Amino acid sequence: MKKITNLSLVVVFLFLSCSDSHVSQLDTPELSTHGKAQTKNQNCFTIRNHGELKNGSTWFSVSGNHLADIECSITIWDVNDNNQGVFEIRKTFFNEDRNITVVHTVNSELHERDNIKGGRLCSSGLKPVPSGIALRGVSQSRGYIDSKRTFYNTPVDNLDISIHQIRWSDLEPTRGNYDFSIIDDALEHIQQVNPDYKYIIRMNCGVWSPEWLKEEVGYVLWDFRRDTDNFKLPKFWEAPFLNNYNRLMRTLAERYDDNPMVAGVQANGIMTFHGEVMWNRLGRPEVSSNNKDVMYAAGFTPDRDIEAYKRMLRIHNNNWKKTRTLVALNPYKIDGNNSPTDEERTSELFAAARRILGVKGILGQHSLYDNVEKEIYQEWLLPHAEMGFPIYYQTQVFSRFVDYELEDLYEGLKVAGRNHGVYVEIPNKWDCTDINNGPGGNDCFEHHRANNMQEGRRLLKRNADNF
Repeated sequence: MKKITNLSLVVVFLFLSCSDSHVSQLDTPELSTHGKAQTKNQNCFTIRNHGELKNGSTWFSVSGNHLADIECSITIWDVNDNNQGVFEIRKTFFNEDRNITVVHTVNSELHERDNIKGGRLCSSGLKPVPSGIALRGVSQSRGYIDSKRTFYNTPVDNLDISIHQIRWSDLEPTRGNYDFSIIDDALEHIQQVNPDYKYIIRMNCGVWSPEWLKEEVGYVLWDFRRDTDNFKLPKFWEAPFLNNYNRLMRTLAERYDDNPMVAGVQANGIMTFHGEVMWNRLGRPEVSSNNKDVMYAAGFTPDRDIEAYKRMLRIHNNNWKKTRTLVALNPYKIDGNNSPTDEERTSELFAAARRILGVKGILGQHSLYDNVEKEIYQEWLLPHAEMGFPIYYQTQVFSRFVDYELEDLYEGLKVAGRNHGVYVEIPNKWDCTDINNGPGGNDCFEHHRANNMQEGRRLLKRNADNF
């Protein structure tokens, strides 16, 4: 193998930037063959040569100038057409004299293999999918950001992702005035603790939207559990709200779409209370009837709900060119959580995500125990994955009201890995001495439990290599 130590004939360098010219998106009819979606609209080139860099990573070269075509991450296929994984790009340049494009990656293994030369290097212009195990900040009184409503967890060894829960009202307290320090400080802290960690933005909208926005676009008084909650829920199904959401996503994408640490952003534009866009549409069952009356009187209908969902996906697709969009889905239920599933509308949710986002979208579901027997998995999420699209899971939460223990968590991670998941969001309090009562957040220190998650973690990361 060859080792690059000095290249003096470099014409152009691209450092950690990602092209927005080659976004993976499907406009074709539904795919039925597993894996087709994974390489749809990718730019693929024959590997001319490869070797080892001074730092032990791998470089690849392909013929011609393809700086505009090879960005963010690459998938390597060997000469036998076996997928060798997805690797983040550290540097790309064109050697004019040799007429080759050279790619430096974060990989320390492939330079030792003989069956890579003559294989394929493919790039979609997208960042790698977030993979492994994710932590989410939940405790409303803890976190590294000076806010009682915005929180994330500090990185833990042998885990991979920090999900930052941010209320829109914190980020944009008055129209057009953004407190970017909420995100910037989190990124800086995570980078200092573990530079290999990835970061996901979970912008909580719905009742957590700014007061000025609610007054501007209109709202209904909405209850979550009790008929005295009286949350102000903005009319998310109407254009004025979605126009503002588009402005928010455009602003965030302009600032963070090029940041390689920002691996994903949650599509929460049409949520109510939780970051699961089709869960608690009408609140908990005890208040669903009243919420339905209030929302329908304000112009809400299931059809308008689905159309708002599709526009939300288009907003993400149009603004986030390189960063993956995460969508947490549940069966669509017209009359509340306990009503029958509307199978046609649920199918439409998944089909719209495939059509609009393609493999840029990562669909997930937020209630995994230690099996995938639920209707949402069998009828929709797993078939979606088998078409070649990435999926994720969030586990059940720990609670004194739920029969869910640490062993269920460990098993659930393996189940997710065996069923196409690329990452799993684990519950708050997983590292607390008392997993049911907390305190949770960054105040628990039983991090050795991560050692029991490594088998599932390996399976999840292996799945992510398909994208």
